[in-house]
Amino acid sequence: MKKTFVSKAAAGLGLAGLMLAGCVQSLNPLYTEEDLVFEPKLVGAWAEADDAKERWTFAPAGEKAYQVTYETEGKRGLFEVHLLRLGQQLYLDFYPDKAAMEAMDANDLYKFHWLPVHTFARVYQVEPELGLAFMDPDWLSKKLAQDASAIAHVRRDDDQLILTASTPALQAFVQKYAGEAFGDGNPDKLRRVKLPD
Repeated sequence: MKKTFVSKAAAGLGLAGLMLAGCVQSLNPLYTEEDLVFEPKLVGAWAEADDAKERWTFAPAGEKAYQVTYETEGKRGLFEVHLLRLGQQLYLDFYPDKAAMEAMDANDLYKFHWLPVHTFARVYQVEPELGLAFMDPDWLSKKLAQDASAIAHVRRDDDQLILTASTPALQAFVQKYAGEAFGDGNPDKLRRVKLPD
């Protein structure tokens, strides 16, 4: 894999991959209800190969949403995922599954300190393979170094970027920089695989 969805070196990812290392986090969603679409062809399990350690499983969750289970090395993370269209481009908005967070084996005070965030991926294709690319944090960091006012954000102690912009501002930014913000136009490609019995 030329670039991984989740950095193998990242530790403490919280809720089994919630904060996908190498992804840009946002306090607000990329979509409004009017932007949402549903693509039945996304439903199913996706991986690089049948025996891959990483697997993404999309299941319908209402008319315009998916529940996505991300599995890697025996650990699972559940997400509420929405597919949206901005102009001619499709994107996925990942958000931690509320029920999974509530069921997390920790006391309420600890869980209160978790801050759920959105992450975005551009969908380049669904067939014959699923082509995805998450927003590139290196590109964003360089962009904001050149123009800190390009999009509302904060930086944490470890230089982690968190977008604080409103949904309309996020959409305008993503549409303006779609060709640069999601890598080199050569997305990771996953193929449909069978779930183990």
